[in-house]
Amino acid sequence: GRLIHKPSGRSYHIKFKPPKQEMKDDVTGEPLIRRGDDNEESLTKRLDAFAKQTKPVVDHYINRDKSVVFPLDANCKPDQVWAKINACFQSPKCIILVGPPGAGKGTQAPRLVDILGIPHLSTGDMLRAAVAAGTELGKKAKTLMDEGKLVSDDLVNGIVAEALSNDKCKNGFILDGYPRTVPQAQFLDEALAKNGRKITNVIQLMVPDEELKVRILGRLIHKPSGRSYHIKFNPPKEEMKDDITGEALIRRGDDNEESLTKRLDAFSKQTKPVVEYYEASENKDCVFKIDGNCKPSEVSDKIDACFAK
Repeated sequence: GRLIHKPSGRSYHIKFKPPKQEMKDDVTGEPLIRRGDDNEESLTKRLDAFAKQTKPVVDHYINRDKSVVFPLDANCKPDQVWAKINACFQSPKCIILVGPPGAGKGTQAPRLVDILGIPHLSTGDMLRAAVAAGTELGKKAKTLMDEGKLVSDDLVNGIVAEALSNDKCKNGFILDGYPRTVPQAQFLDEALAKNGRKITNVIQLMVPDEELKVRILGRLIHKPSGRSYHIKFNPPKEEMKDDITGEALIRRGDDNEESLTKRLDAFSKQTKPVVEYYEASENKDCVFKIDGNCKPSEVSDKIDACFAK
């Protein structure tokens, strides 16, 4: 899809960066051309030659010192690729993101992925990835889940350790939903210490329960697409109908006062000891309590300030 203005070297793309006028340079109006070797047959040969040339070079550096090689997924937007490249030159950021349902983790985590160039890992995602990859631990987890049983702490710990040892986490990670207990936090610290790493930031989003109830109990969902609305903050154009399809919106079954009160209480009992564990450790300066009872942009600014300290 690449197009070139030969005299200046300016390049365009028919899909990602099309010229204002078809096949003409935006500045001079002169014709654009395609490179002679920009065809399927030639490109296949060039890619094959590149792979054969490059793999031995990369393997050489992996065998010599694996820590200097950073495999990056570049199949994304240029600014996201740059965030990942930039992360290679920074100290690893090993982050635990803590917050009750409705605190805004779902808003903040993807933004941190984009600006820090490190992956967001939820317990559910790690379990599903291990099952999909067919690892030994993944097979054990699948057997338990298929039987409707809970996955044990030891098994979850093993799957987390496996995920964190992946090259994708070389520059750091954002953990969400783990650790849930003090023993898990202790296991995590020991696993990271083996690779000379430690938790750098425990970011706790603090929102009063009453505000969380307003946020969650007003939530509406279009089940087929996953689109979400809110009766107060993001209402649909037509009451209880999806803006795009006009289909009915629903409330999640557990989005009710009684169920939510239990979920928030359970979260508080689980999380408090974990945060206190880090506050009492030698690494106590890693804990950042963020007032999340404000606009998402203000929460973002407060979180960003944590990385400047």
